[in-house]
Amino acid sequence: MKKSEISALHESSIKQLLEKLAKTQLELVQARLALSANKLEDSSKVYRLRKEVAKIKTILTIKKQQEEQAKKDDNKAEDSSTK
Repeated sequence: MKKSEISALHESSIKQLLEKLAKTQLELVQARLALSANKLEDSSKVYRLRKEVAKIKTILTIKKQQEEQAKKDDNKAEDSSTK
């Protein structure tokens, strides 16, 4: 993945990332099947797809943690304002 593609993933929503993850995982399964049947011309494709899945999962985890932290901060702000 190029740096521009990675930065585009960081700007994507969680829903878009989940869709991209599903698509990439399906492509990875297909590439593994083709590799086992000796029909895959570029064997490094499996490696690249595994790395891409890992990057997407990492970005998803970061976004989810940021979302949870924002909720906690909002709750703390509400609690302190009601006291």
